[in-house]
Amino acid sequence: MKLKDLRFLFNKKNFGYVLLIRTLVLFIIFDFVLFSIFGLFLLYLIDNQQKTVLSHLKTSFEIKAENLYSEYLFKEIGVSQQGFIKEEIKYAKKLKLIEECKRLSQSIPGIDFIILEENFSKTYISEILKKFYNYNYFKFEPLKIKILFGFTKKYTYKVLFKYLILFVYILSTLNIGFIYFLIKSYWDFRKPFENLIKNLKMGKKLSLTGYYEIDALVNAVNKALRKEKELFEKEKRLQQEMAVRDKMIALGTMAGGYAHEFNNLLHMILGSLELAELYIKRGKEKETEKYFSQIKQITLKGQELAKRLLYLTRTTHTEKTNLSKFLENLKSFTRVFVPREINVYYHIEPNLIVSLSEEGVKEIFINLLKNAIDAIENKKDAIEKKIFIRAYKKDEKVIFEIEDTGTGMTEEVKARIFDPFFTTKPVKEGTGLGMYLVYNIVNSAKGSIEINTILNKGTTIRIYLPLVSEKVEEKKSIEKEISLIEDKKSKALKILVVDDELIIRDTIKEFLDIQGYKVESAENGKTALEKLYKNGYDVCFLDMYMPDLTGKEVLQEIISKGKVTTKFILITGYGGEMEKILDEYLKQGILFKVLRKPFSLSEIQKVLKEILQTN
Repeated sequence: MKLKDLRFLFNKKNFGYVLLIRTLVLFIIFDFVLFSIFGLFLLYLIDNQQKTVLSHLKTSFEIKAENLYSEYLFKEIGVSQQGFIKEEIKYAKKLKLIEECKRLSQSIPGIDFIILEENFSKTYISEILKKFYNYNYFKFEPLKIKILFGFTKKYTYKVLFKYLILFVYILSTLNIGFIYFLIKSYWDFRKPFENLIKNLKMGKKLSLTGYYEIDALVNAVNKALRKEKELFEKEKRLQQEMAVRDKMIALGTMAGGYAHEFNNLLHMILGSLELAELYIKRGKEKETEKYFSQIKQITLKGQELAKRLLYLTRTTHTEKTNLSKFLENLKSFTRVFVPREINVYYHIEPNLIVSLSEEGVKEIFINLLKNAIDAIENKKDAIEKKIFIRAYKKDEKVIFEIEDTGTGMTEEVKARIFDPFFTTKPVKEGTGLGMYLVYNIVNSAKGSIEINTILNKGTTIRIYLPLVSEKVEEKKSIEKEISLIEDKKSKALKILVVDDELIIRDTIKEFLDIQGYKVESAENGKTALEKLYKNGYDVCFLDMYMPDLTGKEVLQEIISKGKVTTKFILITGYGGEMEKILDEYLKQGILFKVLRKPFSLSEIQKVLKEILQTN
């Protein structure tokens, strides 16, 4: 078959017709074969019964039986197949033979006999023969006898009809499959190209067969499809490997940046401590106050840096911030941070309270502002260099947005802007974590982000946060927060401090001792359980991760024993997968508070005040 013939087959109409004709031809051939088999079966049925009669007569009367044959006479009188006996026979045996033929004609349905001899007065003639012929018509040799028998047409038609009904039933059952295939073939291949394309898109194997050329085409397509699938899977694996490699490179860059920041902090702490130690040795204790104050400020910076890292994972925000006041306070920072050629415009409504910490708000603000500055600076020959910072209320939502007149974004960049480690900046200039960090912070506060951007015109990033009606408590000075509690009730609190780190455990214990509390400590979870069961405590500061028994396991053991009476404050540097469980424990009242390392001693004092107020 040539290519043009193949094209003819794949014509929208012709291909379906070709399949239709082919199926019909097969259908007719199949039915013809079945009809032939059925006819032969009926002939066998009649012939076998006639042979049985001949065999019986031959055995009983010792006469010769000739082969079956057809004769014009018996066709006319309605006998379809005849048995023929021609034999000289004695009169006595002839009478018995006639009687036996009568008996057989009565016992075998549909069969009849004709017995003829020279003297017609002694001849047995069946009722069928009498209806059609006169006696004088027959002339046979003397002393000879003929016995002819066969099935009547009426009986033959009756048997034929009975078996025909059975045959039609069987044939129709078999033909259901042919009819189904016929309809399906025509329906599926009315539009072969459309069906082939549909199957290819769905990744299904093609099942078109019938012509060698079509089979070859289908096999080639299936082979190409398998190869394409293998190549796709291979490409997907390579992309995943490259993505992992890129993430590791970006993670290394980020780790290097944070390591640099922490090294700076450690260097400042070490330098301040060495200078303080030097002044103490020289007896100048007053000079050390400055360095201890510096160490405290450096530690707070480290605390903020650690919180930034934790924002990259799931975190909950229970703090509240007055966004309006916070943004007003950042105006001076913005003037220094933004280049002079870029104009910044503000629209900030008062008293916008959001469920975010100040560190979280600051992280969002700095990342969005930095991106806006970069977008404007990357726009060549920019006439307008403007940034708009807005914060306002709408439908019980606080909307915080930053708009710029920079380069804008393509749809591809917009779709991936929140992917971790995705960046459009050159190598070593960005880690791709800024917007991912913003997304995590907003998401944890049950907010959402909207991006409107036009290429070469600018971008507006709009953040929706739930409006909080509660007032934000003004932070007191550290000196006031760590003031001693002289109340007798506070000194009566019995406290257990549990941490596997000796310095952390002793620092908290010593601070509480100074405050006048009754304090005991435990170096692991097992010891803590023994003391809790034996002594009973009002408050327990419990570390999350410890050898033997973790803080979670200690809590589970306490819960299993019954009602929890001790106020548990969990202390941890990183919750990780435990964050959801911690949230549940806080809601159920199993945990009173979660303190995240590093925390100041003043935060411990604040928690104890809350416990006293609760009691």
